[in-house]
Amino acid sequence: MKIEFKCTGCSAVLRVSSDNVGKSAQCPSCQAISIIPNTTGAPQQDPLSPLNPFANAPNSTTSGKNFTAQGAASSNPYSSPAYAAPNQRTQQGFVRPTRIRAGQAINHAFELWQNNLGLMVGCGAVIFGISMLLSIPEAMATEFGMVAPQNVDVTVNLINIVDRLISTYLSIGMVRICLALARGQNAEFGMLFNGMDKFGPVIGMGILYGLAVVAAALLLIIPGILLALVLWPYFYFIVDNQCPAMESFSRSMEIGKFNMGSSFLLALAALGIYILGFLAICIGLIFAGPLVSMIFAVAYLMMKGEISPV
Repeated sequence: MKIEFKCTGCSAVLRVSSDNVGKSAQCPSCQAISIIPNTTGAPQQDPLSPLNPFANAPNSTTSGKNFTAQGAASSNPYSSPAYAAPNQRTQQGFVRPTRIRAGQAINHAFELWQNNLGLMVGCGAVIFGISMLLSIPEAMATEFGMVAPQNVDVTVNLINIVDRLISTYLSIGMVRICLALARGQNAEFGMLFNGMDKFGPVIGMGILYGLAVVAAALLLIIPGILLALVLWPYFYFIVDNQCPAMESFSRSMEIGKFNMGSSFLLALAALGIYILGFLAICIGLIFAGPLVSMIFAVAYLMMKGEISPV
């Protein structure tokens, strides 16, 4: 039996099997996560109840470790996502701060990256290729003198702004791909270009994030670093549609304050991965970029209590 209900994020009408009542599900349009309501009138059993046979189901993802998909990948345009472990089901705005170890996030992210290497490398190649194309006009302006000397700085700055905007747009899609894979959901290459809905909020909050970190750094170096380590998940909260953009800092603070040490280690690991990518004649960035994105996506989900550290 099919039931219909409206998405809590965008009000789109969604259809699922009545077997999925009470489970968490993610809207394919706006990515909002909500609990499927009981519109059939039949008694509903809490999926987290001890009487529910799925309450203590073993967890698994595509790598077989985190959570089990229930009713996903059907012919419906909307399907229930992976079922979270007990006390870890998610809905829009749900946060259960969890202390993690950096090694846990890195190991699980590396496994997911390996299992989806074709998609990861394809996305990395597109991002790297676009960045290389944007470097051509900069070289024409600075190295080949094709721009008047008095206009070189202006031209280079404009190119850098365009590069930054495009990189931000693509990073939204890359994060959505990584979050879907980490949740055991299907991810497609086209999702890389599906970030316009969050482009404005991400840009706006990114500017505020940069100003906050710089202001803290002007006071003392340590506070600036600590603030960056605490607030970095703001980007993921916005892209994941877990809260309004202006709440992303407070949400990040909730989970970040317990994981400053792990976040620092993750940042060092990311830096090392990028250095290795540069050393591989820069082509290694095709592999390095998606791996770093996956690491922070997995860390975000672990820190907010959505998936269990392994």
